[in-house]
Amino acid sequence: MPVTQYLVPVVVGTGGLTAMIAAASGMRFARRSLQWPVANGQVKSSDLRMRWRKSLIPSWDVVVVYTYLALDQPFESDRVFFGDWCASSDRAVRIAKRYPMNTEVRVHYDPQAPSRAVLEPGLTRYPIYGMLIGVTLVAVAVLVWRS
Repeated sequence: MPVTQYLVPVVVGTGGLTAMIAAASGMRFARRSLQWPVANGQVKSSDLRMRWRKSLIPSWDVVVVYTYLALDQPFESDRVFFGDWCASSDRAVRIAKRYPMNTEVRVHYDPQAPSRAVLEPGLTRYPIYGMLIGVTLVAVAVLVWRS
């Protein structure tokens, strides 16, 4: 068997496992965030950034940076919800409109690691999509390896 026949499934499988681990971590923190303490915060900046996908179709990412006090210390974060790295362009635009600059926000922060925070606690569909993509990549890797 040529080296490339081994290399492709190893690379694809590794990517799938990485996606699954990231998704599982996001799901775990998303569930926990429902129980986290809440602090008052303020949106420092809210920007839409264009990103070009491989299909050459532009999409938009939202970057919402907010500050808050937790355990009497100042913190800054940019996580809106767990899995926000894979939200759609439409959702990014809606998020930017919901969190304009200087808006007062409720920040849910991890009491064990106060720098870990989120504006929208709980599980969204996006980490689940990441898990499905990871499982699919691992299955493809196994099928290629066996062929």
